[in-house]
Parts: sequence; C-alpha cells; structure tokens
Amino acid sequence: MNLSQFSGDKSSWPIYLSIGNISKSTAHRTSTHATPLIAYLPISKLTIFKTDEDCYLSCQHLFHYCMCQVLCPLFNMPKEGVKMTCADGSIHCIFSILAAYLADFPEQALIACTMETNCPKCICPPKEHGDPLGSVFEDGEDPFCDPEDTIHNIQLHAADQHSAYHDHGLHDIREPFWDGLEHCNIFNCITSDILHQLHKGVFTDHISSWCLKLSTKPEIDA
Repeated sequence: MNLSQFSGDKSSWPIYLSIGNISKSTAHRTSTHATPLIAYLPISKLTIFKTDEDCYLSCQHLFHYCMCQVLCPLFNMPKEGVKMTCADGSIHCIFSILAAYLADFPEQALIACTMETNCPKCICPPKEHGDPLGSVFEDGEDPFCDPEDTIHNIQLHAADQHSAYHDHGLHDIREPFWDGLEHCNIFNCITSDILHQLHKGVFTDHISSWCLKLSTKPEIDA
C-alpha cells in the first residue's frame, strides 16, 4: 500500500481483521466498518545485508515477528476467553480463534514458510501439481501440510539432521507466527487466491493442460 505520491516509494503492509459471522455483502462495505485496520507492517529494503538471499530471509523473519506481535492476544484467548458486547446487547465470554487468512499467493507462501514454486497447502512436488497419481498419493502419505510436521522439519534442518525440508520446499523460518495458536491449522485457514489459484491454477495449469492431452491444440483453438 503506497503512503505517498510523487515523493518517493514510501509504503506499508496493512492488516485487516473481521469476524466470521458477518455476511460478505456487509463486510465488504467500508461504511459498515466491519473490517477494521489493526496494523501497518513495515516494508524495508534491509540494505544492511550484502546478499539478496540474506535480505529475503530476513524480510520473512521480520514479517513473522510482526504478525506474532499483532496476533499476541489470540494466544491466550482460546483458553481464557474475553468478555465482549455482542449484537444482542448482552455481554458474552468469547473464545476467538484464527479461522481464515485471506492473502494473495506470494503472501500465502510467506505464511506457509514455503517457496513460491510449492503449494502452500499440500506437499505435492511442484512438477506433479494436477497429477492425481503423484508420488505423494502412491506412497499413501497425507498430501496436506501439517503445522507440527512443518516446524519439525525446519528444526531438523537447522540442526543439520535429515528431514523433508527440501522435499517440501520450506524456508528456514524458526518461529512462524502461527506456532502456538490454539485450535488453528494455518494451512486450512488459507483461502484461495482467485487470480493465481483459480484462474491461472485450476483453469490454465490444470484444466487446459488436461484438455490438450485429451485432444489436439488446433481442435482446442477451434
């Protein structure tokens, strides 16, 4: 999000929050204030680092650290609860959890601690996306990402021990912001990005390629 015009490239990363029992038509209207702004995350080029790799990884660590500070109240709320005034005017004890995270595909990869060539929700190898008989399914392995397994593989890699770190396309994020959130599987919280995962992913990468295998390119064009 650009913060200035004609005076440099000052920008920040806005974070919005809403609750799950508000209809989409209401939540998307700015006049209802149903999706308030809760934080601005810093965007820094981190020119102190000499290599692009160190700069990129440090930016990822900075993002997770900031999100951990923003979501700090959620770590104890599912256990202790908090009193809130609800729509009926009564005060209830609410146990809030992180249920959904809306982001574009690059941000999803950042959240899932994966490379952008990998899926942020499953461990299927990038070259086998769209293949119903991929190696993951043939081995009988659960194809969906698991928070505990992800953190465990990152920790093993940090200790120079054998793990599925490279196979799952992970980044060395030691303390993801979602580690420790009660009743939260961050990979299930990630919603689909319409451009990258539906239009380009489902249709262009999968459906169109399947049709080309079943038929010929001239016939598809016709």
